[in-house]
Amino acid sequence: MKQIRKTLVCTAILLAIALTGCAKDGNNSATSEQTDTAAMEQDHTPVVPTNGASTATPMESLGEGILAQGSCGEQLTWTLDENGLLTISGSGAMIDYTDPMYIPWRANDDQIRSVRILEGVTRIGDKAFWGCSSLTSVAIQDSVSSIGKEAFFYCSNLTSVTIPNSVTRIETSAFEHCTSLAQVTIPASVTEIGVMAFCECDALTAFLVAPDNANYSSLDGVLFNKAQTELIRYPVGKPDSSYVIPDGVTNIDGAFTSCANLVSVTFPASLTNVGDYAFSCCYHLADVQISETVTNIGESAFKYCTHLERLTIPSTVTSIGNGAFSACRSLPSIDVASDNQNYCSLDGVLFNKAQTELIQYPAGKTGASYSIPDGVTRLCDYSFYDCESLTNVTIPDGLTSIGRVVFSGNEHLSVTIPASVTDIDELAFLNESLVIHAPAGSYAETYAKENNIPFQAQ
Repeated sequence: MKQIRKTLVCTAILLAIALTGCAKDGNNSATSEQTDTAAMEQDHTPVVPTNGASTATPMESLGEGILAQGSCGEQLTWTLDENGLLTISGSGAMIDYTDPMYIPWRANDDQIRSVRILEGVTRIGDKAFWGCSSLTSVAIQDSVSSIGKEAFFYCSNLTSVTIPNSVTRIETSAFEHCTSLAQVTIPASVTEIGVMAFCECDALTAFLVAPDNANYSSLDGVLFNKAQTELIRYPVGKPDSSYVIPDGVTNIDGAFTSCANLVSVTFPASLTNVGDYAFSCCYHLADVQISETVTNIGESAFKYCTHLERLTIPSTVTSIGNGAFSACRSLPSIDVASDNQNYCSLDGVLFNKAQTELIQYPAGKTGASYSIPDGVTRLCDYSFYDCESLTNVTIPDGLTSIGRVVFSGNEHLSVTIPASVTDIDELAFLNESLVIHAPAGSYAETYAKENNIPFQAQ
């Protein structure tokens, strides 16, 4: 649990600054969207004790063969037996936990091998089985209507779960990091599947959907909405190296995150939205051609696509999110169609059309130094993120704003900041070895001192 907690703390920090949550070496990734919230959904509002904890019965009061027991809802009790079976019984919703520290069976979570949720339980609470890494199977009765946020997060040995035909909602990150889960069947009752619900399920090769589900469908093991206009989730463990997105699909918001087996993806002429994190951490993705119908490329859409070597933004694109092409270490240039009205490329660097905003310096671009062109007033979030070859960046007079995580992941980097800069994000320089050069008495000097960054006056 300590190791998992340490990992998840790091993940939460990365996500808080929108670093797609991917390990930089390509061997580990954490694209989970931690959505801790103290507010409960209005349709399941059991009373939570003031300290957020449930109760556990003193050891001397336990029955034969019972290791621990207590309550986990207003009218719910739990028992853990010597065989590692955790049973939830009673009526109503389980408590939603905002911190795994307060989960009542946390002290015994490494002893939990299986979970049985009996008839009468209506909701599996947020984070209920968070980090139960020894858990292998779950049996859920058909009184349960919702599975909460991160309910089975990091249950890395969970191989089997049957979702009953009473569940309507599978919430955000419900099964994230269930790395041994090989197959999931979505019953007819499900009407809502949250973002990242099955992210980082490395063994998952196929989604199956009940034919009479009115909201979702499956095609070749890939999860779609019913009309198949939205590709919701491509299974991470699917072994194919290439995939052709079917005609008719218009949206792929976060659908391919961490699909490390993919080398090539073909876009259909119908596609308009490549959403946030769509291909983030697809480490081996080398071949992708953005179709002439795409209008939006979301935040971190191709982040950590470390084998991506070519990329052309077509004329139709009107919006590009922060860090969309950051940490693409094999990408030497970002090209833009000359008739694009919103963006342009100058020496392989991505700018807005007016060249007042530098959007992305390609991480694979060679050269140790770079002088930002005159006329640029803002460095957008992640614009120089993970550009390891750079050792010196010169910023022109007239630039006023430096965004979030602009100079992170750049070892041995020296940055010269003019007196014109008056706005620097507090997370602009996540780099322990960075040295800021700027005029004495400037905003940059004050910023450096307040954030304990080495400073040299010019």
